[in-house]
Amino acid sequence: MTEQLTVVAHLRALDGQIEGTKAFLLGLIEPTRAEPGVVRILVAPGPR
Repeated sequence: MTEQLTVVAHLRALDGQIEGTKAFLLGLIEPTRAEPGVVRILVAPGPR
């Protein structure tokens, strides 16, 4: 049987750390997509 897990995360960076946080999180996308079983990752930036 195939199991599916859906995660929705809302993150808020500390003042002055938006760009660093964004770069860190965006750097996780490709390695995570390469993991076995990962179907899809969507990134939707929110308002600033």
